Amino acid sequence: MTHLPPFTITVCRGDSGCRYKVLDTDPLATPLQDRLQSQCLNRQASSAHSVLRLALSGCPNSCSQPQIRDFGLQGRMEPSITAEPCLFCHACVQSCPEGFIQLNDEGPVISDECLACGRCVRACPSGTLRPGKKGWTLLAGGKLGRTPKLAVPIGHWLSDDEVTWEIATILERYLQEAAPGERLRSWLERSLWKEESPEALGPLLYKLNRPAD
Repeated sequence: MTHLPPFTITVCRGDSGCRYKVLDTDPLATPLQDRLQSQCLNRQASSAHSVLRLALSGCPNSCSQPQIRDFGLQGRMEPSITAEPCLFCHACVQSCPEGFIQLNDEGPVISDECLACGRCVRACPSGTLRPGKKGWTLLAGGKLGRTPKLAVPIGHWLSDDEVTWEIATILERYLQEAAPGERLRSWLERSLWKEESPEALGPLLYKLNRPAD
């Protein structure tokens, strides 16, 4: 009989030299691995479908496929418009595959749909665009199989510490309350997501469960 791990963590190749990397994955992957190892110490995966799957991606390109994992992480960097004069070279416009940045008479204009991938910041030669806030987008509940569903964002601009606590807190309740063989997505839909909206869940759990300093 094949022994299945209780969980797996897939990490993108960002820390090995990817030019699109926004956040380092290694400083988060190691403590997250240790935390989950402790939590899942007595958990048995009955089938490949019941293995908890996590994915870390250092940028919105999402090469590790966080959108279809039980928990997924995407690194993001918000572009910040500074007072430095724009050269109107269109480098930022050409760098954005989705066309979420344009130029007007005053300089760059960034769409509310911006993915915060940082490409325009790296392309800007004048310093008009510089790195703004950075953080993780936390996704939960992705799965394939007979009824595939994409993971839902439950927190944005999270630190490594916040991400670790939020995943651990959700996982603690899931391990206690889920029916045998119940996938994380099914449990989320019948429990936590009925208590709070998915978008509010991550920050709420962190505030309620973070230990006092």
